[in-house]
Amino acid sequence: MTTKENSLHRLSIGTLLAVVAQIVAVVWWASGVSASVEALETSDSARNGDRKEFYERLSVVETQVTTNNQILMRLEDKVDKLGE
Repeated sequence: MTTKENSLHRLSIGTLLAVVAQIVAVVWWASGVSASVEALETSDSARNGDRKEFYERLSVVETQVTTNNQILMRLEDKVDKLGE
């Protein structure tokens, strides 16, 4: 082999190694992105469950406040009648 052919051969091997290294880096990066997406999906699912529970509890609190308001209104009417 001449020097020119040897240098082209090294260039080809070097190029091939660089391409392989880039492919490995892309696969490694993509697996990291995939793990991040999975973590976000899990977090979102948990948050949706918490949100549903929050709205259910809020509904109960609203009902209790309405009931307490009605009781207070009746008590106020009774106190007003006692004062007359």
